[in-house]
Amino acid sequence: MKKEEKLRYGYICAANMLLATLLLAALKFFVGWATGSIVILADATHSMTDVVVLFVAFLGIKFARKKPSKRFPYGYYKAESIAAFIISFFIIAVALSFFYEGYIRLFEVGKIKEAWIAASTAAFSAIASYFMAWYLARVGIATNMHSLIATSNERKMDSISSVVVMLAIIMQFYGIKYVEGIVTMGIAILILKTGIFSLRDSIASLMDVSPAEMERKVAKIIDESDIKGYKDLRLRKAGPFIFGEAKLLVDGEMNVERAHEIADEIERKVKRIEGIDDFITHIEPYETATKKIAVPVENGEIASKFGRASSFIIFEFDGKEWRQVKKLKNRYRSKRVRAGLAVAKELMKEGVNEIITEDMGEIAYHTLKDGNVKIYYGKGNINEVMEKYEKGELQIFKKPKKVG
Repeated sequence: MKKEEKLRYGYICAANMLLATLLLAALKFFVGWATGSIVILADATHSMTDVVVLFVAFLGIKFARKKPSKRFPYGYYKAESIAAFIISFFIIAVALSFFYEGYIRLFEVGKIKEAWIAASTAAFSAIASYFMAWYLARVGIATNMHSLIATSNERKMDSISSVVVMLAIIMQFYGIKYVEGIVTMGIAILILKTGIFSLRDSIASLMDVSPAEMERKVAKIIDESDIKGYKDLRLRKAGPFIFGEAKLLVDGEMNVERAHEIADEIERKVKRIEGIDDFITHIEPYETATKKIAVPVENGEIASKFGRASSFIIFEFDGKEWRQVKKLKNRYRSKRVRAGLAVAKELMKEGVNEIITEDMGEIAYHTLKDGNVKIYYGKGNINEVMEKYEKGELQIFKKPKKVG
């Protein structure tokens, strides 16, 4: 579902539910006045609170639909989160009011006329509120709008409280004490829990807390791509949408066009995740703390033929000093064709990320470059060449070079 479609869908939902809740509250006010039922009047007041809640959600979504302006270049999406924040306080206030009302009713039993009308109205309210809660939750999840989800949770509590009101009316009719007050206080605690959780989520959105589940999904996509790593992955929720960015670490020798292709592909995949509206990547060169360097060796010096060298010495360089860690015999020295390619693949399996050589054929060169392996030109005594490498004096291979 596209961004504008989400906002329009949520806007229509909030408008419909606002009208339906207003009509339901009016019905309960009339029945409460006609029957003299205090509990129905209290439930009607509760429904009027729901009207205010839905009106705030409606206004929040209406603002969120506004196009970005010069003053608000990122849009008005936070308006929906602000609406959810305000709604949460109303839910908490209603919970405290219900708790107090339940406490008062522990000590009194009122009289009621036409109890069956009052009880039937409460039953109708319970059913209507349940279906409204279901509709709000469905639209809220589809559009990722927290204010609609918060209102859905409140409507569920309203449905349960209407059932309690119905039972309370019946018990009140038969003169039973305490049950109405005790159950009302219990419902109030559940409503309070809903309000606190809604307040927590809206504050998290306003404070740009990164949504953990979405972050894991984005990280998985980046991990599966052809890059060295990433850093500074940031996601933030603005109303029903999530925006993000990350720095992608690529090999310094990677072709710029190839790096941008990878970055564009990552952005496309991330934006396919439901709820993510925009995701921006920045490319940075990747530098390992310790380099693994392979040198082709022949008679104690750098071999003149990369693929035909008798062996390869592998060094590690931590930025301060280098040391030999392994000597690898060339198993492909006698291979008739593409010995260099076979050697290149073997060295990449060993984790080599840099090579110093005098000679490099075209196939081996492109294989190593595609694997983000740096290739330096070196000739003669190995120790002298490694000292030049340490000082940064070696030249990088710009193209394949065959000797002899």
